[in-house]
Amino acid sequence: EILADLQVDLVVTDMTMPRLNGLGLIERLRADPQHTGVPVIALSARAGSDAATSALVAGADDYVVKPFTAAELLARCRSTLELTRLRTEQASTAARAAMLAEFSHDLQTPMSVVMSALEMLSLSGIDDGARSDAVVRARDRMVVLDRLVRQFLDGSRIAAGLPLLPVTASVDLGDLVRRALLDQRGVTVEPVAGKPVRVMCDPRRTEQILRTLAIRARDAGEGSVGVRWTAVVRDPVAEHDAGGVDVEVYGGGAPSPGLAPPQGSDLDLLVSGAAAAAQGGALSLGPTTSHETHFVLRLMEAN
Repeated sequence: EILADLQVDLVVTDMTMPRLNGLGLIERLRADPQHTGVPVIALSARAGSDAATSALVAGADDYVVKPFTAAELLARCRSTLELTRLRTEQASTAARAAMLAEFSHDLQTPMSVVMSALEMLSLSGIDDGARSDAVVRARDRMVVLDRLVRQFLDGSRIAAGLPLLPVTASVDLGDLVRRALLDQRGVTVEPVAGKPVRVMCDPRRTEQILRTLAIRARDAGEGSVGVRWTAVVRDPVAEHDAGGVDVEVYGGGAPSPGLAPPQGSDLDLLVSGAAAAAQGGALSLGPTTSHETHFVLRLMEAN
């Protein structure tokens, strides 16, 4: 109960405690997303491999048998913290390497189009129509490259533990959605009755979020994607519910209930979730199957 409201670097627990023993505490910590990575040192009067194995299997990082000196326990704490730091750095390095590999792969197609267009423009005797077509293709791919670079920079800031810095403005939601999904095939924007809805958001990042969600919904479903939005009245009972506008992006069927935070290592979705939170909104998703997926982007309504 105390740990629920604390961020700690290390937990030292006795294996024999009233109400909740050490094994139970370790299992709860490992099941809690907030504390699953916190290192744990277990203290016990029970010697032997069986007792130590039980604690280590439950998720303890070290097992210290009583009696022990203060110096020994401090040394174990230091070594456990150092090993945890090294594991965190290794995981961060691996994540950055995976992000760079994905970024490099995504660059290949637009770069090849730009290079092909430039080669065509360098040819002698090229007619005006072909020249204009090459310029348009190069310009379109440069827009894609700009999006990829900005997405990569946002991902780099997240990996480095730095906050995203949104540039928010009051925008017409309908115009923003249509502009974001203009080049996405098979997307249907449902008509919304009433006056236009205005939201406070970072237009560039929000457009990128919507493109990402449309692509994910299309890939997970049957090719068709629907988009709609509804105003959400603030729930006075819910502490963190400020209301706003929910933009739903769904594919392969009608939207599904039962939302949960986005998870996984998908760079685009992780960046989208962080970008939504940075501008005061949130990104959530419903059950995803081979036939259906459902995303909800909460945006702040402009006053």
